[in-house]
Amino acid sequence: MDAKSVSALKRIVGSRDVLLDAAALAGYARTACRVGPRGYRYRTYAPSLVVRPESTEEVSRVVAFARLKRIPVYVESGGTDTVGGSAPVKRGLMVDMRKMNKVLELSEESMFVTVQAGAGLQELEDLLRGHRLTHGHRPASFQQASVAGSISHYGVGGESPGFGLLADNVLGMAAVLPDGQVLRVRGVNKSSMGEKNLMWLLMGAQGEHGIITEVTLKLHPHIEGNRRLMMFGFDTFRRAMEASLSLAREGFRPTHQSATTKASLQRFVPSLAELAGTEGILSLILDGPRLSMVEAQIQELELACREMGGRPVPAPTVVEWRDHRSARVLERTLDRRSEFSVWTSFLKAQDFLAFPDEAGRMCEAHGASLAGVAFNSHPWTMILRVSAKGLSQARAGRCMYEILSRALEMGGTADAFHGPALASSYLAEPELGACGLETLRKVKRALDPAGVMNPGKAWASRP
Repeated sequence: MDAKSVSALKRIVGSRDVLLDAAALAGYARTACRVGPRGYRYRTYAPSLVVRPESTEEVSRVVAFARLKRIPVYVESGGTDTVGGSAPVKRGLMVDMRKMNKVLELSEESMFVTVQAGAGLQELEDLLRGHRLTHGHRPASFQQASVAGSISHYGVGGESPGFGLLADNVLGMAAVLPDGQVLRVRGVNKSSMGEKNLMWLLMGAQGEHGIITEVTLKLHPHIEGNRRLMMFGFDTFRRAMEASLSLAREGFRPTHQSATTKASLQRFVPSLAELAGTEGILSLILDGPRLSMVEAQIQELELACREMGGRPVPAPTVVEWRDHRSARVLERTLDRRSEFSVWTSFLKAQDFLAFPDEAGRMCEAHGASLAGVAFNSHPWTMILRVSAKGLSQARAGRCMYEILSRALEMGGTADAFHGPALASSYLAEPELGACGLETLRKVKRALDPAGVMNPGKAWASRP
């Protein structure tokens, strides 16, 4: 990055918003994955320079300049990416979207909001609650993640059962394409298929097809006083999963619904340790426009869970869980030195029921152990937490590889909704197929022939 290039970028965003300090740049170097198959790791770098734009126009000018100079461009907003989607695999330019956090339009009557890409989920939710509205997206990184960062991974969260993925609620957007052009997809409730497909080309792409700069979201009513939390204990985790699947078949659609091993949740809710004879926990959150409607659901859900062997968890423990969810701290669920997680999704319920046992046997064969399992409803996903304490990186990587490969053999996914970025690039072809992988490469080459926009995806990091 020569002096002339630095000066040109300063003219675009201002001198204060071009970062060159080595200590500041080091904070943008993201390790994609600490353990990988056969001990293999991608190397990541601190960017050569960081720019902090404040408008779509500034992003457009920065990207156009980078393309002219063939400088790799990466983008970050919340910084909570877990799969290497924005990890710099070459030295280049990082676009930090945090200053683009303004609310551009809010309609309480029509229930939509248009925000800049870097708007934080927590800050936006605090604003919306004052209007009795919610965006409905609550991931583990709720206090730190941004709107555009979330939809760049589709936006799966703890309240997706009630509100859908955050990507499902995107009505329109503005994005800067790899050549610097600005694509604007109108924010309308029933967009044409062409516009819809353009949005999905950018959502879930983790910045490889362009930089999302503005987003229009469909909002939902939120009535705080009508929210109720419920927890039921089951003698096994499998029974908790079966109960969750049964509730789905019966048509219940709580705002939040997850079955977890007690060990998974006990780290955050210590009083669960006092529940003897309980290994599985079913957690539910209910919302509704009328309190009477919520209370009616509570009665029906409690009856259904009791019939399936569930026992209501004592109220103080439920309050402890509620307080944990409300804590304004980033939830760090993994000790990266000795643990890794596996995300997967299946089409068939029986595969979800069988997979934890198979994964557990694979862990034991490698000297690892299954430390916790969570099954989330609507969309169905499973997260396994594996303890690899005492194992070499190569052995832990092999264990992860075999678990993910088995998920693919059973018809599942290797990385759930986060997509095969650096952290699982070795599984891109088994998951997508050779034709699917080549199709994605063709799309990438068509949009970004110079290969400068986030060259970190499995299909974008090769010639």
